[in-house]
Amino acid sequence: MIENKLGQVLLGLKRKGYHANHWIFPGGQLDYGETVAQCGTREVWEETNLRVKVEGLIDIVSETTANKHVVFINLLAKGEGQPVITEPHEIVEWRWIDINQLPDNTSLSVRSVIHKYQRGQLVIPL
Repeated sequence: MIENKLGQVLLGLKRKGYHANHWIFPGGQLDYGETVAQCGTREVWEETNLRVKVEGLIDIVSETTANKHVVFINLLAKGEGQPVITEPHEIVEWRWIDINQLPDNTSLSVRSVIHKYQRGQLVIPL
């Protein structure tokens, strides 16, 4: 979860695959030997061309469907700037969105993390 100085979060509208047509956080898979914080920073850069400062771990969310099991390690990061769509085959658009005005098609995992953050969820420093 990337938050800017206005209290907005950066969400991307997923084009295809898991969470297609839903707003999601930037993210991806860990590379071998990489820390979770390094992965978060790298994935945000690769997907948006934004530099962020990871502050810590907010939550871990596990989701299952009929044929897939996904685990999201949700970090809190601070960032600013205009995101760039670097993977147009994956993301329709990136948008800074007011944390209290999430689109209806925001993924459940994103909603869960934001709700916990708003309630004062402890952020574990990394």
